[in-house]
Amino acid sequence: MIKINPKKLILIDAIGAILSSIIIVFGLIYLDDILGMPKKILRLLAVIPLFYFIYSLFCYLKIEKLNNFLKIIALANLCYCLLTLTFVFYHFTKLTIFEVFYFILEIIVLIILSIIELKTSKNIT
Repeated sequence: MIKINPKKLILIDAIGAILSSIIIVFGLIYLDDILGMPKKILRLLAVIPLFYFIYSLFCYLKIEKLNNFLKIIALANLCYCLLTLTFVFYHFTKLTIFEVFYFILEIIVLIILSIIELKTSKNIT
């Protein structure tokens, strides 16, 4: 297994979270006339990663031993995946192929990141 510096990993998480919010806000909410996911849900899916960004950035800047903090953000990411997947299934018939592709890709990336975060958190001494 590749060893990843916990500080770099939490920074990657922060960058990913802010990118997710930006993509949803500017890419999906403003195109809601042609997309099927309700705007209210898109707002929620954009706001949650903002909190994850703040948390991850705070951890990156202020916390030295990140094992428990990595576990927390990994579990939060997995909860976000579950929430997103629930919305995708519930609104599936209204979604465009672009939306389905985006959300599934985001879920896959987050699951991989969460697994790496959980494994890394176990290896911190």
